[in-house]
Amino acid sequence: MLTRYADVRAALAAAACRVPHARPGNASTLGWLRGLVSRFSAPEDHPARRAAGLAAPAPLDPDELRAEAARRTADSLDRSGGRLDVPSALVEVIPR
Repeated sequence: MLTRYADVRAALAAAACRVPHARPGNASTLGWLRGLVSRFSAPEDHPARRAAGLAAPAPLDPDELRAEAARRTADSLDRSGGRLDVPSALVEVIPR
């Protein structure tokens, strides 16, 4: 276990601790997701993917998002009848 800041930084910089690059998998699978996000991308792809990931939510207002999330949560709870299947309630199908 690493507890000192310098040890953590050294471990993160070590080649043995690098996250392997993920190749895209079949659509809507974990492999597909890993193959598209910046965290698991090759070093030459990372900056563009990270920039895209940061740009997408940039125009959104955090206070409006928080209020909308609270409203949707309250609506789901009100309709649940005392039992709420959270994963089903939160999943939104995104067309491909």
